[in-house]
Amino acid sequence: MAWTFFVSDSFQGIAADLSGILQKVARHCILLVTDALFARFRKYIYLVTDMASQGRRALGFTIITRFPEVQGIIDCSHVTIKAPSDQPTKSINRKGFYSLNIQQVCNNNKSFIHVCAHFPGSCHDSFILHQSSLPQIFTPSPKEHALGNRGNPLKKWLLTRLWEPQIQAQRCYKQGHLPTRTAIEQAIGLLKRRFRCMDQWGGPVQYPPTNVSVIVVVCCTFHNMALQRDVHFEDIEGLEEDSLSEEKQEQEVREEEEMEAEGDDTAQRDAPAAQQGG
Repeated sequence: MAWTFFVSDSFQGIAADLSGILQKVARHCILLVTDALFARFRKYIYLVTDMASQGRRALGFTIITRFPEVQGIIDCSHVTIKAPSDQPTKSINRKGFYSLNIQQVCNNNKSFIHVCAHFPGSCHDSFILHQSSLPQIFTPSPKEHALGNRGNPLKKWLLTRLWEPQIQAQRCYKQGHLPTRTAIEQAIGLLKRRFRCMDQWGGPVQYPPTNVSVIVVVCCTFHNMALQRDVHFEDIEGLEEDSLSEEKQEQEVREEEEMEAEGDDTAQRDAPAAQQGG
């Protein structure tokens, strides 16, 4: 029943109907199973930092586009939720709907090696990054780095998008950065196609934010388990084409410019929002 809930865009209702039980019983069962799975997520979502593992990850990304020394790709995506009973405005994102802003990092195999799922939708990507454990993970290694979009600040360990290259070296950087970073877009797209409870077109997840955070991590865990067992997702080819389309890239440019335009006010806004999401 819990699996039916994860993969269905009808959410809890269809899970209860198929099992022939009351909605409140279905809800209780789903939460029990979800909590049990959440307790084991670190077996599947983790970042190994020994030299051999770093070398394998870097080689995997280098094979894709020859972009060297990459350890992961960072991006954020929103999962739609119902209006929280406590301070609901904190969960309204810049597109005007209630959500959690989920920070995810994937490796070259599109497995998630980090998930931060407890910040409300109003929180800026850069604020979530600052509050997460990623700076502490990547900063000690001066040569290894991650790739991100312009919603994140440029750091020695975090390389962001360059939109208007002026010299050949910058053009080479852009040519390598864009196709390498599509790994995270494909990973998130695959996740939401398989686990429809995370797809906004099915409507908001009808649980409090704390429960939705757990559900998101569990879905990411199942995603990694499927990849480890070579269980393929549907429509991988079509998804890869979508992620590289010019329309998608232009939309991302507009969204990142909107995020930058928010300026320093986001830090003041996000500080109380983090308390609501934590």
